[in-house]
Amino acid sequence: MKTPNYILVLLLVSGCIETPDKKSEKDSHAIPQVETYTDTTPTTSSRHNDVGFTSKQYGEEIISGKVKPTDNEQTFAWLDSLQSENPNTRNFAFRVYKAMVVKSDGALSEAICGYIKDYFSSHPKEFLDNYKTLDNQEKASTQESIAFEFYASGTDYQKDLNEYFRSIKTRCNICTEADMSILEDMRSTLEAKVGQMVE
Repeated sequence: MKTPNYILVLLLVSGCIETPDKKSEKDSHAIPQVETYTDTTPTTSSRHNDVGFTSKQYGEEIISGKVKPTDNEQTFAWLDSLQSENPNTRNFAFRVYKAMVVKSDGALSEAICGYIKDYFSSHPKEFLDNYKTLDNQEKASTQESIAFEFYASGTDYQKDLNEYFRSIKTRCNICTEADMSILEDMRSTLEAKVGQMVE
């Protein structure tokens, strides 16, 4: 009696086991999986999660002074937007930058330096147009930020400055004479500021 039961159990178990080259009906009708990627642009502020601020609202809150910018993902997302392909996004990002350049300190202050230096070199005419909207304190802070990047890059800052401005002048093919004058003033100011930092 034990042997027939044992054989019956083996038959039942072997019938339920699927072989690797045998697909179940369920698998043959399965929908293919599409690889997706999560959106890396933050949509909420950790401080305002319950309110559900979007990235744009967060930028508007920085501009209005309701939110103090810190070294968080949302703030860095707006600084990253200085390199956006969309000029409207870049101009809004510059307004966010303008709202935080004088108020920032610590890690955020250091991070701003690289972002604004890159923005200036990649979009010189746009940078100059936005730079003209800054007050004297904001202009000084912007110059200080760019100068710090040259100081931090090493001792051969003269060569780096020359190459940086040569590249900007090449890209700034629609710059006016007034723009070129601002470029020359900016170059002289940066050279002096970096020189003071080195001493």
